[in-house]
Amino acid sequence: MSGAKKIFNFDGQFSAAQFEKARRLFSSVTGNRLEFDKKGLVESRLRKRMIETGLSIDEYLNEAQNNEEELNQFISSLTTHKTDWCREPVHFKFLRKIITEEFRYLASDCPLQIWSAACSTGEECFSLAMALSEMGQQKFR
Repeated sequence: MSGAKKIFNFDGQFSAAQFEKARRLFSSVTGNRLEFDKKGLVESRLRKRMIETGLSIDEYLNEAQNNEEELNQFISSLTTHKTDWCREPVHFKFLRKIITEEFRYLASDCPLQIWSAACSTGEECFSLAMALSEMGQQKFR
């Protein structure tokens, strides 16, 4: 970014085309998809960066697309930088419900595979293993 920063008031409303551009840029770099229901999350996470740079939505997306340093800021803004044990308790409550209701008849010799995506240091996958173990189900070891 060069030059003086503009005073910028971001109202948080991406058009469909602007959101699609942000989605495509994010996906092209990370391989991850942002679903349409994440529009509010994208707007709120990019708001701070657009205010800092003084750029409009279109200007910011162009800058992120053409400037590697800003692209890194863009990706960092849209990714979660948190790992923790049992990070989202509601997810574990849901898991317990699904396992007890839907998989109670799963044969003991039939493996249940659970994928834990984007675990930086492993707390999430070990949390899953502990939750299943706490359920007292021998087949989940």
